[in-house]
Order: sequence, then structure tokens, then C-alpha cells
Amino acid sequence: MLPSCLLRRRSVLISSVILLTAMMRTGHASEISAPKTIPALLLIAPLETTPLDVQILASQRRLKAAALPGPELERLGWLFIAKARASSDPGFFTLAGIAADALEQNYALPQEAWLLRGHVLQTRHRFSEAEELARRLVADRGAAADFALLGDALYDEGRITEAADAYQHMVDLKPSLDSYARAATIRWVKGDLDGAVELQALAVRSGGPGDSGALAWSLCRLGQLLWQQGNAPAASANAARALELVPEFEPALLLQGRLLLAAGRANEALVPLARAVAILPLPEPRWVYAEALGAAGKNDEAAQIEDRLVREGLAEDPRTVALFLATRGLDPATAVRLAQAELKVRSDITTHGANALALAGVGRLDEALDQGRASLAEGTVDARLLLYAGHVAALAHQADAAALLERAGRLSELLLPSERRLLQESLSLLPPGSGPKDNLIKTTYNKTS
Repeated sequence: MLPSCLLRRRSVLISSVILLTAMMRTGHASEISAPKTIPALLLIAPLETTPLDVQILASQRRLKAAALPGPELERLGWLFIAKARASSDPGFFTLAGIAADALEQNYALPQEAWLLRGHVLQTRHRFSEAEELARRLVADRGAAADFALLGDALYDEGRITEAADAYQHMVDLKPSLDSYARAATIRWVKGDLDGAVELQALAVRSGGPGDSGALAWSLCRLGQLLWQQGNAPAASANAARALELVPEFEPALLLQGRLLLAAGRANEALVPLARAVAILPLPEPRWVYAEALGAAGKNDEAAQIEDRLVREGLAEDPRTVALFLATRGLDPATAVRLAQAELKVRSDITTHGANALALAGVGRLDEALDQGRASLAEGTVDARLLLYAGHVAALAHQADAAALLERAGRLSELLLPSERRLLQESLSLLPPGSGPKDNLIKTTYNKTS
């Protein structure tokens, strides 16, 4: 059974099933004739004509004629992975999983199948299963891609030191966009923003047109890092470059919208954000879009988007729903339940931060303090994480509350309007004489307005 999130979104898999059924009913099954060991869903021609779709179509044609289909089936599976990244359509990950099953069951290519399946498991947040496959791959052959999968699983499980070691093996074996981007993430998590920018820029320079989705994503990530450095124009330029590579690229549209919203241009921000939500109606883009609608005075529309964010996002991205509820002070019991459930499968810094904020909302301050400390234990400098930890510390009257909130205030441009309001509320909890409290409140208020 498909996850509910895939059933609700526009998905290539659903389109393919409909098309396949129609072809069977109208007597055009010969159009998809191929070896019986190739699942018919994998041979449905793409609906678009992007360069990636052209590559997928060519691979499908080769697959139909191949005397030994296994290697071509593997190539097609990876093209589906690339298309999933470029289009933000999770249906392509499902097709990659179908290809992995066929590789292992029909063509005796277990290692090739494990790697494909590991990436699909990773996208579905089944990190321990992805780690298990990755460890088998590392033990059997130890390719760069095997260490990449292992590092990704370990990272999401919160095991940063082990993830860094896996990524270092990857860089040593194959310096590339993928390996440099992962190394950049470790630098960022460790609080080395300049090092992260340097490595992410190297990742961009190492990219090529062969995987436009990966390069577009890398440009967006570089844009986010440059924005954190205070260079919003460079961040905007990177988002624009990503959209040139992959038109309608959801992460780039989201970054454009956030930059415009932060600059006080809410009405302009609505254009890319509305498109981002139409492409991928997940909780994070919906949250940003709702904030922009509210900032533009469209409160009724914002309320409708927020209602769908919570109602439909419970299955799609419970952590973001938890953060949304906790930031707004809504339904604190649900926020805690979602955040705690997420912590059982993903123990990264963001999940610890979500638990800190949610637990604070129900008065469980000792646990919230522990989670806030865990979110910053690696030395990460992130506006949201600093805000969550600072808010909890202020509620608990901790000595480091002012310093944490001051650091969050320096990065408040990266916060959403509701998060800036939470920052103001947190600052108001500080006792008199807590350093630059009044200046921070004034600065944050001006940015929010």
C-alpha cells in the first residue's frame, strides 16, 4: 500500500497506473511489450520532456530491447532517483524501489538493488533499515555510494561523528558534488559556517548537467548558507540559477519566497510560494506560504492553508507539524505526541529542537532543557535551534537564556514572522538587566513588521 502522502499528491506513479490501465483496456498493451521480468510500470513513457525525461525514455527503450536487462534496469532506477530529486515527486522514488525489487529478484544483482532500495528507505524515514543495507554494502564492496548511504542514515539517526567518518571515506574514494555537499553539511552542523560555504561551493563547481536535480539542490543549499552569512543577494542568485537548471524546482521557489518575505516583500513572496505549495504541498512550504499570506493581510486564506497543513501533514511530516503547533502555541499535547514519536525514528538536531519547544509548551521544562541542549550539542549555529533552546532556557530561568536569544536575534532574518514573535515573547521573559534585551526586542519587532 502506498503511503497516504503519495496518494494525495500529484504523483508519477498514480499517473502511470492510470495510463497502464487505459492502455490495457484499449488494446495498446503491445506499446509496453518487454521481458516479463520487467515490471510494466517502469516502462510507461514520461509525461514531460525535460532532459531527464528524455534520458528515462531512452533507457526504457534500451531496456525493452536488452538481451541482458539487469544493468540497464539499474540505470533506469537511478534515473528515477534523479527525477525524484529534480521534480520533488515522490512517485519516482517508488518506481526506483520497484526497479530495486526486480534487480534482486529477477536478475541476481543484490548489491545494486540494496543501494537503490536504501535510498528509497531513507526518503521514507526508515533510517535503521537503510543503515542495515548500507552496512552490508560497505562490508561487501565499500564503494563511495555505499558510504554515502551509510552516512545519510547515521546523520538522521543523530550519530554525527559516525556520519562524518562515513562521508570522509566517500570523499576519499570519490570527490564529487555528492561527497562535497555531505561534507559541507557536517561542517555546518559543527558550527563551521565558513567551511560549510567553501565545501558547498566546491560541490556546485563539481556538478554538471548530467544530474540537474542534484546541482539545483546544491545551489539552493549554498544559497541557504550564504543567506546565513548575511548575503541575501547571493542567496537569491543561487535560487535563480537553480530554477534555470530545473524550472519549477520547489526548493528554489521556497528559498525565493523566504528571501522576499524576510525582506518585507510579502506580496511578491506569494508568487513563488504559491507555486511551491502547488508543486509539493508539504507542511514546510505550506507553513511559509501561510506566513506570507498573513503578512500580506490575507488572513482567511492563511487560516485555510494552516488548517490543511495540520490536517494533511500529520502523516506527511509530523515533525514540521509539531514545530508549527508549538511555535503558535496550538494544541500542545498533539505537538508533544508528534515530536516524541519522531524522536523514536530520527534523533537529529532538528528533532531534538522540536521536542524542546513542544515539551516546553506543556510545562515539562527539565525534559525540554535536555532536548534543547541536545539540539546544540554539536555546536550548530542555526536561528531556529537557538530560538528553541533560548525560549526553553528563558522559561526555566536559566543563566544562558539571554546569550542564546541574543544569538538567535542576530539571525532573526532567517526566522519566519511567527518565529520572530516567539523570539520577542522569549526576550520579554528575561529579567531586567539581561544584556541587550531591549535592543533585541526592538530590532526583532522591526524585522517582523
